[in-house]
Amino acid sequence: MSLEESMASLYHDDVEKHAVVSPTENTAVAVRYGADEDHGHVVHDDENPEDPLVASEADENQRHHSGHYRTVEEEEANAVPTHKRAIFATLPLFMGYAGMIVLQHHIKSRIGIKDSNHHMSNVFSAGVAFLYWGNLFLRMLHNVVFTCLVPRYRVVVAFLLMSLAHSTLFFAYYVADSKSVAWTFISYLLAGIAIGSFESNVMSCLTPLGHGTKSWAVIGIPVGFNLVSVGFFIAFAIKPDDEFIEGGAYVLIAILNIAGLVFFLLGIPYVAFEASKDNAIKFLRDMTTFRRWLPIIWRHSLSLCVDMFCVSLFSSIVLYIYDTSDIPLWPYSTTTVPKNGFQAVYNLCSFLGDFTSRRLAYRDKPRNPLFFLVLSVCGAIMVLSKTALVAPPGIFLIMFVNGSVYAHSTRFIDNAVDDRYNLVALSMWLFVGDIGSVVGSNLVSIIRGPIGPVNLAPSPPAPPNVTNVSAVIAGLAPLW
Repeated sequence: MSLEESMASLYHDDVEKHAVVSPTENTAVAVRYGADEDHGHVVHDDENPEDPLVASEADENQRHHSGHYRTVEEEEANAVPTHKRAIFATLPLFMGYAGMIVLQHHIKSRIGIKDSNHHMSNVFSAGVAFLYWGNLFLRMLHNVVFTCLVPRYRVVVAFLLMSLAHSTLFFAYYVADSKSVAWTFISYLLAGIAIGSFESNVMSCLTPLGHGTKSWAVIGIPVGFNLVSVGFFIAFAIKPDDEFIEGGAYVLIAILNIAGLVFFLLGIPYVAFEASKDNAIKFLRDMTTFRRWLPIIWRHSLSLCVDMFCVSLFSSIVLYIYDTSDIPLWPYSTTTVPKNGFQAVYNLCSFLGDFTSRRLAYRDKPRNPLFFLVLSVCGAIMVLSKTALVAPPGIFLIMFVNGSVYAHSTRFIDNAVDDRYNLVALSMWLFVGDIGSVVGSNLVSIIRGPIGPVNLAPSPPAPPNVTNVSAVIAGLAPLW
């Protein structure tokens, strides 16, 4: 008997121990976890930890892990249910993430900080930065900070923290009318912890439900973000500086995150697998055996890092390049578009690029994620061209890459990484991606000066200065 056949026998003898399905779950999911005959290679504890488990896109086409089907089409052929409602598992929390970013200038105004006050502006910016620092550190440390909670309940805590962050901002600045910037530090840190601990845990919880279900959860990320960034942009364009809309936005997002918490517990089936009970001890053990999973995901991690650098940089730098009330369609053009109209089109293209690519990725063939970065370079050149006609297509390409890298990577990790390392692999992948995001966001303030604003049309020449001779003579008359 070959080694592969021996391990197959060992796997099937042990499959019931690794595939515990909740009583409420459809039996087809149990079939996905236990009835796949051609499962492929699984790493067991008695294997040599020094041997790296290196995978490629070709490996993804040849292997199954814990009975996973490789594609959405295979799941459909084997009657694995697709829970489209999983889109609501990610949508509320990413609405909260967008709210912390998009609505921050309203909080700044409520406190009374003016851009001319550089000291207080810097203090406020430091408070907002807690969102990104909390996010970055909790990508990995959620395994330690929330070690007493299984991944499913870490998702619940993330919903609670995001709701608390928005509630704190509402009560501090719209009810108590506080002028203290301290509430900004507290709220943005809570939101950072929420998003940092949420994403990898929710994706890991959805892994045993299949690619079809996870693809809908992945789509919920740009939908949730843009419901706020585009939806409230329209609301504020209709009624600018309306305190009811501003405060109501925080209340709405807080309520929706509580609703998302309830929905996740009641609407998303619980299927236990090897990463369902990860804690600090297992996290440390997984980190010491990194050769089993890190070599598999390095390309996807590097791709996400470069991708998030481009996303954070070119989502922000556009606000400084095209910062004029009437934006020329091309450099020095007298044909212009209103700033609000340009920003609406730019944001729409950003959403469409992210949304369509995530939907397509789960039905596309496996691809090397580094391939997509060529499109990021093209998009960056288009945005930096200072040409309003090509900047929206440029951000479309950048966000298309973002969605493609994200969805291809989550599918690849589910297929190519052994289930026991699913959560730590997702966490590391997102952590490396956040490094690119932090670098890109901090680079904006450095390069916005050298890049400069869009090139405006030259002012029309002034009319010739015709001297009134009679007035000159009259002025000189007293001297005579």
